[in-house]
Amino acid sequence: MTRRRTSAAKKRIVTGVVLGVVSICCLVFALTGAPQAPQPDAQEPSTSVVSSATAQDPSTSTALPGEGGSQSGANANPSASAGTATEPQQGNAAHADADPATDASSSTVRISILVDSSAAQSLGYPAAMATGTMELPTGSSAYDALVATGLSLSGSPSYVSAVNGLAEKVMGGSSGWTYTVNGTMPMTGASSYVLSSGDSLVWRYVT
Repeated sequence: MTRRRTSAAKKRIVTGVVLGVVSICCLVFALTGAPQAPQPDAQEPSTSVVSSATAQDPSTSTALPGEGGSQSGANANPSASAGTATEPQQGNAAHADADPATDASSSTVRISILVDSSAAQSLGYPAAMATGTMELPTGSSAYDALVATGLSLSGSPSYVSAVNGLAEKVMGGSSGWTYTVNGTMPMTGASSYVLSSGDSLVWRYVT
């Protein structure tokens, strides 16, 4: 009987110890709380800034006038004849380092021009009154380019009768001024022909 009581007492002690340990564990857990998982820091999205380059206007080159000259007005007509002045090559108007994209968006056109008076050299006129390259506002005509050389002109925008004193018919009834663009004579008056960048314009006195 005594052994049974002792065994029961031991069981109660062990049970009390176990319950005490469990109670202590629960208390510690309640005080400390469950650990929280760290949250990743939100990253601010990076911003990409694109800057556009500013196109620079190309430098201006004007035709070189020959002898004498102030400007007036005119256009062209008669049949063409071969001259001895050197005709500028088509496409030489633009600089080699010109940027096509810049030219496309530019408000100007760059052309080459030759005013060929070689047919009248026997009268004391130079082979070329003007030659070179020039920049003109977009929409300029073949007549505007002739005016821009600074040579004196007679006639009207629809018909050029004289350039720097060299007038029509002084070397025959069919002599006079005509113009070509890129080697072709347009079927329109010079004041109506709109130039494009790279055009080669030739004004020539024919006999």
